[in-house]
Amino acid sequence: MVRSHYIPQFILRNFCENDKITYCDINKREISSRNTRSVFSEIGYYSEETETDLNNKIEHIFANLYHNKLENARYTIELTPEELFTLKKYLIVASLRYRFKYTEEDKKRIDSMEKAFKPEFENDIKEILNINTVNEAYNIINKIDSQLYDFRNIDKIQNSEEYSIPLWAETKDIIQSYIVFVQAPKEEEFIIPELGRGMYYGSIAFKKLSFIVNLLLQGRVDLDPLSTSVTIRDYSIFPLSKRLAVISISSFYELYCDLNGLYNVRFPEDFPTVSEALGFGDKNLILPPRIKYTRKGNFYQYEIKNLSVKDICILNSVMINETTDYFAFSNSSRIKNTLEFAKENSKHNLKFIQ
Repeated sequence: MVRSHYIPQFILRNFCENDKITYCDINKREISSRNTRSVFSEIGYYSEETETDLNNKIEHIFANLYHNKLENARYTIELTPEELFTLKKYLIVASLRYRFKYTEEDKKRIDSMEKAFKPEFENDIKEILNINTVNEAYNIINKIDSQLYDFRNIDKIQNSEEYSIPLWAETKDIIQSYIVFVQAPKEEEFIIPELGRGMYYGSIAFKKLSFIVNLLLQGRVDLDPLSTSVTIRDYSIFPLSKRLAVISISSFYELYCDLNGLYNVRFPEDFPTVSEALGFGDKNLILPPRIKYTRKGNFYQYEIKNLSVKDICILNSVMINETTDYFAFSNSSRIKNTLEFAKENSKHNLKFIQ
């Protein structure tokens, strides 16, 4: 059996200082300076076939994109539709590739679930690895979405091995959200958690869809496409290096960033601001990309947004709070504000990190 990394080594190297990464074991309450081969990895974590497919079908491809387009970008990033799909495919795989450790109580709960809700770890990874276009990703989404228009089909979905709710949910969240690139301030860096990402469900997580449905009932049929793409999750953050991260943001927030008056939606006075809804940032920080039309094709243009120290502390804390065993960083002096923030905002006691 081979040693498999559930976070790719080319990503882990981006969090190193002097070729070493600082590895934090939350349960043992200790940190150690390690090489990337020995962290976020286990022997036999994936089958050899899956390990090979991960390397050939996404990691190598995304690593080329990262090194060519993202690694040295300072102000803007321009992606073709094919490159954007590669990025989103990588994010979906990153969302699926961590094998959760279940307690006996968890296992009993999973055993009682309908078939479609049960995690199918390697099967879900393989299905995503085998898609090569965004249309194939939409086939995964529509396989379940198309059934949800008739409530009589819900039992059919839940009790069939043909459907995977976890795969559908992660694919839908990433494909139908939009991407924002953010960079760390000089005073602070990103951490990298064992899941490779953090997820956030804020004060309007469950209100977003009902808000749009109410507008549809008022005759705003132009919002129908948005109603099918909005999911409960507000955002997911994926750190790519200690300086750069990708945030996948629910398409609902396009309503807040309506610079061209496309939607012209008025929010109730008691509706939260962007900062209140997401817990960080503002409207300018989460602007969707601009689309550049040329004879050679379309390009997505992203402005790399600068985070404040408070913003990155919040985002790091979101990732730390989802961690059960390990997270890593370059040097504790580079996350001192996060550690201070965590004293009041993290479920973990991190005072052992010096």
